[in-house]
Amino acid sequence: MKHSKFLFLLVVLLSMTSYKSYAYDIAVENADGVTIYYNYINDGKELEVTYGAVSYSYNAKPNSYYGYEEVRNITIPNEVTYMNRTRKVTAIGEHAFDYSPSSNSSIGGHNIIIGDNVEVIRSGAFDNCYLGDIIFGTNIKGIYCGFNKVHGINAIHIKNMAGWCDIEFWEFGNNNPLCYGTLYDDNNTIIRDIVIPEGVTQIHKWAFSINWEINSISLPSTIECIEDYGFYGLNAKSENVVIKVNNLSQFLKIEKDYHALPDNYILNVNDEIIKDVVIPESETTIRRYAFKGCSSINRVVFPNSICSIGTSAFLGCKKLTEIVLGDGLNVIESGAFCDCENLNSIVWGTELVKMDEAFISCKNIESIEIPNSVQSMAWAFSGCSSLSSVSIPRSIKQMNGAFEYCDNLLLINSHISTPFEISTNTFSQNTYMNASLIVPKGKTEDYKSMNGWKEFVWVEEGDYSGPEIYKLTYIVDGEIYNAYEIEEGSAITSEPNHTKDGYTFSGWSEIPEIMPTHDVTIIGTFTKNSLGKCATPTIDYQNGTLSFGCETEGATCKYTITNEDIKSGSGNEVQLDVTYHISVYATKDGYEDSDVVTKEIKLSDNTGDMNGDRKVDAADVVKLVNIIMTQQSN
Repeated sequence: MKHSKFLFLLVVLLSMTSYKSYAYDIAVENADGVTIYYNYINDGKELEVTYGAVSYSYNAKPNSYYGYEEVRNITIPNEVTYMNRTRKVTAIGEHAFDYSPSSNSSIGGHNIIIGDNVEVIRSGAFDNCYLGDIIFGTNIKGIYCGFNKVHGINAIHIKNMAGWCDIEFWEFGNNNPLCYGTLYDDNNTIIRDIVIPEGVTQIHKWAFSINWEINSISLPSTIECIEDYGFYGLNAKSENVVIKVNNLSQFLKIEKDYHALPDNYILNVNDEIIKDVVIPESETTIRRYAFKGCSSINRVVFPNSICSIGTSAFLGCKKLTEIVLGDGLNVIESGAFCDCENLNSIVWGTELVKMDEAFISCKNIESIEIPNSVQSMAWAFSGCSSLSSVSIPRSIKQMNGAFEYCDNLLLINSHISTPFEISTNTFSQNTYMNASLIVPKGKTEDYKSMNGWKEFVWVEEGDYSGPEIYKLTYIVDGEIYNAYEIEEGSAITSEPNHTKDGYTFSGWSEIPEIMPTHDVTIIGTFTKNSLGKCATPTIDYQNGTLSFGCETEGATCKYTITNEDIKSGSGNEVQLDVTYHISVYATKDGYEDSDVVTKEIKLSDNTGDMNGDRKVDAADVVKLVNIIMTQQSN
């Protein structure tokens, strides 16, 4: 039985060898008579170019199975008609031309014209190919690892430059054909000045990973974002590429990734090479990587409107020598001025609070006097090898690593009155061993006992003392809301506005930015909110009970009652008329008090008032009848 099963399977396997299983669905000649192989895609309504082999295998001998080996010019049509059905050709499939032609082919390399309906070039489509010229159609949207390790590309023509900016390149830039060939215009002239058309808002990742020398890149006024490696040549041969824009504000508003632009580019604004950059007052922040790698700027002036400078905004600006910081600047982000190797002049603002890792490896800075507003400067000047003296303000709260690798730093003036712990790598070993640390009067032992500071061998007291302590008091409507003791010269952070239901806070009176050499009192007040006026109340008197009413829900009536018979004097007789004067108004939180309403109630001596309610009515008649009947029964 087992033997018969084996024979049956063998017969089936042998019968299968008589069939060829091709990797394509149809083969159709193009207008040039070249056979192109296709597969049906998108439910059979579109076509994808494929190879003409029986099957694809990485282990197969290259060039033995593709069907394009000896074809010099290959035009991929916009559409194909087969058996009376016309379909668009929208993709070039995986490994369609892989290893074709071979290095020893008589044709030298394929010239490829890609139809305007092709949207996608899939993985391996032109891997390891020997190519000549390529013309890309107008509708390419994605190149997914389609040009890895290609050889011999000569001229590349791009019909739709705006569309090229939006192509998605999968994985790495070396899948972009621009890494291997040179871009030509319609006159077969090398394009050395790339002009991005107006209307383009974004340059996608790897879009112009170029491999030929270019002179300039002109950006349109519409550009908003340049992604990583947008213009950063993976095998770049160009240096000092000119970036052209219409105005500086436009350039500042572009979102840039780390490798968006080539290193050492020159900035050209409105046909003028920019050396001195004056940031417009309309700007409030400098974006990350804003001028990263710009080799033309020498000086930057920031207006008071700038509150922050972004990460690596001026990283590697080799010719930058001077920066003037505005008084509104609060934060310099990490790497903002790193590797500005010629920077030697910094004009500080008055409100800078944080500058961690901001000036790493600025090797030409010799002396720094940090303003008395800075609170954090961790690793701020690490690697500033020419730095010889520094003045540290008393406002500092964090400075770990601030002067690491500053081996020539030999004079430190510290105004910190109460030293805090710092890491031992805040200063270099050479500085700890040889520098003079100058501290406030009477603070030597505090420094010598504090971790980090105690590493200094040479500690001296300067001619300045620690700051005095003064009182900062917040008062709301005459009562103390909060009170603090603050060192003179320390930055003052305003107390948040007070809140109270039904009231509006006026805000605090003027608060100084820095604690002066005297006590400070800050005043705030509340004003009652008004949701309208309370309705006028009513007054009612019934059976000896006085009552008030108000149509404003939840209102409380406030009343005053006076009696004219309450008097003092002398004599043998007083006439009483029992008269009451009543005044009342309504009140409620959030509302304006109502108008005051008044009423006079006179309680006279009423004959016949049998029940004592100070009036004669039916109740008195009933009372009188009861009395008479009681007397008769007795």
